[in-house]
Amino acid sequence: MPQHFLFLSWFPWGQLSTDLGLSVTLVRKFPELVISFITEVPFVSKCRKELDRLCVDDVERTTLLPRIRLIALGNDPRPDVPFDDPMAVDMREVTVIPLVVQEQMLAKLPLFIADEKVVDDAGTEWEPVGKKPSLVLVDYGQARVAVELKKRFGIPLMLWFPEAGFAYTRFFGPFDKGGKARGYDEEVEAIYANDELRAGRSFNEIGRDCWHRSTRTTNDLVNIRGIPPYYWYEDSPHDIFVGYIWDLLRGMVDLHENVDGVLLNAVPEIVRPFQPTKVNPAKTVR
Repeated sequence: MPQHFLFLSWFPWGQLSTDLGLSVTLVRKFPELVISFITEVPFVSKCRKELDRLCVDDVERTTLLPRIRLIALGNDPRPDVPFDDPMAVDMREVTVIPLVVQEQMLAKLPLFIADEKVVDDAGTEWEPVGKKPSLVLVDYGQARVAVELKKRFGIPLMLWFPEAGFAYTRFFGPFDKGGKARGYDEEVEAIYANDELRAGRSFNEIGRDCWHRSTRTTNDLVNIRGIPPYYWYEDSPHDIFVGYIWDLLRGMVDLHENVDGVLLNAVPEIVRPFQPTKVNPAKTVR
C-alpha cells in the first residue's frame, strides 16, 4: 500500500528548489511514498528540470521521479506588486500568494485530498494514487492555503522550514527568545494609530522600520539560544523591504498555531543526540 503526502510549495526559487530537494530525499528514503507536489502553472517546467538534476543517475530518474507528481494549480502573472517599489501599494492589501491563486488551489485540492481523478490547471489528468494523503508538507509561504485545508479536513500539517535552524526561532519564537513575527502586526498598528509615534510615516514605512528594528527591543540585541547575541541591524544591513511581509508574518504565526510538526535543516555532525521528552499536550506552551 503506498503512502501519500501532499506538498504545498512556494514559488521563490530559493524556496521552491529546497522543496523539490526535500521531495527527492523523501522518496529516495521511503520506497512506498508518493508525493503530490503542488506548484503553480508557470513553474512546472523548471521544477521538472530541477528534479531531473537532483537525481544522481538514470536509475533514480526512472525509479524516483514517477513518485513525485508535479501538479499545476494556480495560474496568475507575477508580481502583483512591483518588487522595486514596495511602498506603491498598502502592504495590508498585498498577499504572499495572490488571492486568485489561493482560490484556484483550494478549488481542486479537496479532490486530491479525497484521492479522486483530477485535471490540473495545466490540463494534465491525474489518476488516484490509491490512498488519500495522510500528511500535508507545507512551505511557510503557503500558510493561508495550508491552514484552510487543516480547518476544512483536519489533515495533519508538517511545516518545512528550509532556512538555518536558528532562523526558525528568529521567525516563530516569542519575542524575548529572539522571535520577530509574533506581535509585529500589533506593534505596527499601534504606532500607526498614535500621531506622535507615527511622525508622518505611512503604514508601509512603519512596517519597514519595525521589520528592521522593533521598538520592543531594549538594547538592540537579538538573543537566540545556541548562537552569540547580535544586533538588530545585522538582520537587515541593507534597506530591503518587501510589500508582502505583512501577510507573510501574520500567516506564519497562524500556520505555527496549526501545524502538527516541523522539519528543520540539520547537519548530522553538529546535531547532538537527544532523548525525546514526553510532553503533556494539555500543558504544551506554544
